[in-house]
Amino acid sequence: MVKQGDTANGVETLRDRYRREPGLRERKKRKAMRHIQDTALQLFAVHGFRSVTIERVADEAEVSPSTVYRYFGTKEQLVLYDESDPELLRRFDHLLVEHSPIEALRRVLGELADFLPAGSPTNGAPSGGEPFGVDSLLRTRIHFLLTEPSVRKALGAEVDQVEALLRDILAIHTGLGIDSLRLRVFVSALVHALIALIEYWHDTDYREPFEDLVEETFTMLDSLEL
Repeated sequence: MVKQGDTANGVETLRDRYRREPGLRERKKRKAMRHIQDTALQLFAVHGFRSVTIERVADEAEVSPSTVYRYFGTKEQLVLYDESDPELLRRFDHLLVEHSPIEALRRVLGELADFLPAGSPTNGAPSGGEPFGVDSLLRTRIHFLLTEPSVRKALGAEVDQVEALLRDILAIHTGLGIDSLRLRVFVSALVHALIALIEYWHDTDYREPFEDLVEETFTMLDSLEL
């Protein structure tokens, strides 16, 4: 288990990453992690999650296995880790100054493309398939998040971190207690609505534009109030 603030083995907690603005050293680390993660996702897409070892990922990414373990801790984190999460939450916090929580989150999701990492690799596509780009890698992540049992199990802990940090942010803006029932129910409703949206998008083979699904989801959430 990775302790709060422990950078020696695995991904830092979301709270720690949110609180710290990335400097040059952090940006270099994120670039290295992005390369390793993109390499892993390409391998998972071609060979399957269970068939690919950390050692195989390290070899393809041209790093040592210890580097992969130091940055990610587990193979599941190669799917779960999202470098844009802290920036999205900071943007949400900023928007809360002028907007309701529902509207603030709607706007963050509307700006999602601005937070996706640029320059993802386009090599390593499956035989006969299209080259990997940002969209392909994102869909690969979603697929394994939702369908690989060990990743889906680990997702629960990630969701808990997101909910706890959202409660912290909203408590500051609303004056509600962090552990109040009202805040817990509100945040849980938001987070699980977004999970349901992503599950639907995946299960329907991404046939509808993500932006349209966001609007439909938030139309249903508009009646939620804090």
